[in-house]
Amino acid sequence: MKTKWQTRQFRIGDICFLEKGTYPTMKTTPGEYPLVVTAAYRRSATTYQIDGEAVCVPLISSAGHGRATMNRVHYETGKFALANLLVALIVKDPGICLPKYLYHLLNHNRERYFVPLMTGVANVSLKAQDIGDVLISLPPIDQQVRLVEKIDSVDTRIAEARRLRESIKEEREELLRAYAREIAKDAPRRSMQQVAPVTRRPVKVDKTAMYPELGIRSFGRGTFHKQPISGANLGRKRLFHIEPGDLVFSNVFSWEGAIAVAQDGDAAPSTPGASSPI
Repeated sequence: MKTKWQTRQFRIGDICFLEKGTYPTMKTTPGEYPLVVTAAYRRSATTYQIDGEAVCVPLISSAGHGRATMNRVHYETGKFALANLLVALIVKDPGICLPKYLYHLLNHNRERYFVPLMTGVANVSLKAQDIGDVLISLPPIDQQVRLVEKIDSVDTRIAEARRLRESIKEEREELLRAYAREIAKDAPRRSMQQVAPVTRRPVKVDKTAMYPELGIRSFGRGTFHKQPISGANLGRKRLFHIEPGDLVFSNVFSWEGAIAVAQDGDAAPSTPGASSPI
């Protein structure tokens, strides 16, 4: 989109103070002040490091394992603490750069501005001085204000739409629960062991065979198939046959709805030497 106004180019280090965080993410004592960490949520701290507006940029890759990526840049205002894995960009002159505009600009372009600067083999990281050398283009301050107002307006509508969606979901689930209680109120009660006994069909492992693994998605979203694993690499894992119609629970994540009914495609082939899901 073409604009009618001219932009000016600046080094981030010329228009911002860079202040590295000083709080350990996991060892900071919780308190009354927000603690900005690399994750989307906030932790808390008993003291604060910064008082005012700041754009907080992570100094480590979001993925780790040698891959450079950045999931998000944060905007924070007021008194807050900053984890030692981030650096705060504090605008020197709000007449040149609006902090909230800087946040939108950097968050939207984080993969272009910052990810190419990350280095390291295992622990991929970003240096604060490299952030300071990044060149950005800024429109006049009145245009920054206008753009921020427009973005905030859209974000408000998105948040309201999400709130309404969650409200509808909660009402629907409560309606289903009420209906289930109504139709079951006079039904006889039986234990799970009586109506759905635990059934396991052990598989004798052949170290030369390949075994497909069946996973269960959380929140009732069904099953999925993992890459087959050889019998020699199973270690201490035990294998069991899954049949269509089985009600399958995850031993680890059933608490968050990792429960599914096995479908026709979830059963292992029945040919001799065939593999079986876990």
